[in-house]
Amino acid sequence: MIVILGEGYKVAIEKIKKEKSIETSLFFKETLVDIKNLQRKYEKFYTLKLLDYLSEGKAFLAYNGGKPVIEDLSLHTSISHTRERIAVVLSDFPVGLDMEIISERTLKVASRFISENDALFINPRDVKETTLLWTVKEAVYKLDNALVNFKNDIRITGWHQINKFKGIMKLNDTFTASYFIFENFIITLASNS
Repeated sequence: MIVILGEGYKVAIEKIKKEKSIETSLFFKETLVDIKNLQRKYEKFYTLKLLDYLSEGKAFLAYNGGKPVIEDLSLHTSISHTRERIAVVLSDFPVGLDMEIISERTLKVASRFISENDALFINPRDVKETTLLWTVKEAVYKLDNALVNFKNDIRITGWHQINKFKGIMKLNDTFTASYFIFENFIITLASNS
């Protein structure tokens, strides 16, 4: 498990291990009975496991319009998963979280989410940089679900520090996106500035 601690937030990341012992556990069978897809069961299992770890057993996950929320706490959460990992953030403030494997896929769709302005800050032909920008925009989208056009509604305005972008969302709300690059994936956390 990877844990990232920041001012007012905690992120936990874990590799999804598909093991028979998990599938035969009472928790897996009874709590996740309504989920038919085995991959989705594992994602939910690890989400609940990481949330339990981060909150020391005090947080309970619910959904409001498809967005994950914490019941009975003044905390905020966001969840992201890839084929092989799951990440959960628990925060004192509204957040958006995204995690992506660094891959050529972002180059194929770059024209849909990279504006001319964004190209001032990243190289739109570099796999790592386009994946990074995708995670920034996806995390900002999770922060504010009213945004619908990644290319026009989310605009990078500069580097705040080495691992932070600053930007503007639709209607001139500002955001800060902190990112962390690991061996083959990037995780980004967005919040209002």
